[in-house]
Amino acid sequence: MQDIATQGATDATFFNIGSDTFLIITNELTNDQQTKTNSPLLLWTGVQFVAVASLASTGASGVKEFSINGDQYVAVANYYDSTQASYQIK
Repeated sequence: MQDIATQGATDATFFNIGSDTFLIITNELTNDQQTKTNSPLLLWTGVQFVAVASLASTGASGVKEFSINGDQYVAVANYYDSTQASYQIK
């Protein structure tokens, strides 16, 4: 078993490229409720997952892996940017 630190995780998906297995976890909020965060891309080493990349995300709410003509892609659904939101009514 492995603990993986997240920040308001909302979704996760596994996918393979060749013999490598990856896990991507979308993060929605930081501990101080900001939506600008990172969503980690992790690689399975045969023993544990290790971070290999970090995708900038903004209130990420979902992730989907897909392929087009044999090329693999990951789409991350972002919600909104809490640092630029203004809800003032005049």
